[in-house]
Amino acid sequence: MHENNKTGKGIIILLIIITLSSLAVTIALLTAPKPEYTIVLGVDELNSGIKKEDALLIDLRDEKDYEAGHIDGAINMPYVDDGVKMLDYLKKQAGKNYRIYLMCYHGNRSGMAFNLLRDEGYRNLNYVKFGYEDYVNAMGSKFKPIQGECPCKNYG
Repeated sequence: MHENNKTGKGIIILLIIITLSSLAVTIALLTAPKPEYTIVLGVDELNSGIKKEDALLIDLRDEKDYEAGHIDGAINMPYVDDGVKMLDYLKKQAGKNYRIYLMCYHGNRSGMAFNLLRDEGYRNLNYVKFGYEDYVNAMGSKFKPIQGECPCKNYG
């Protein structure tokens, strides 16, 4: 009979441990930050988003196009090599807590970059549905492009 009491207590302790472990996992899942994926449809939405302190605008166009004109504060990351250079930069310089806006010519490169970063665990991604030329046209005379050498040679 003494043996049965030990076995019963052992089972109860095991059930308590399992219950507490399950509760801890549930709490962790419920309190984990949720991914925020956005499609940016308008110029005003982009402009207000990139003004935030934790925002990062990545211009995925080629280096020469970036140098000819870009949005102030944009970081040029030509989407080549399946995004390896962009990932290296983000891992070293920015981390996963930034609100990342991805812009290119027409949306193809930014779509690929979006999928890559999402798969790598980036949670605050903003796919800019329109391209740089659309941005310039929509802004009209209010937009003064920044010109100059691309600092992208120094990344990575």
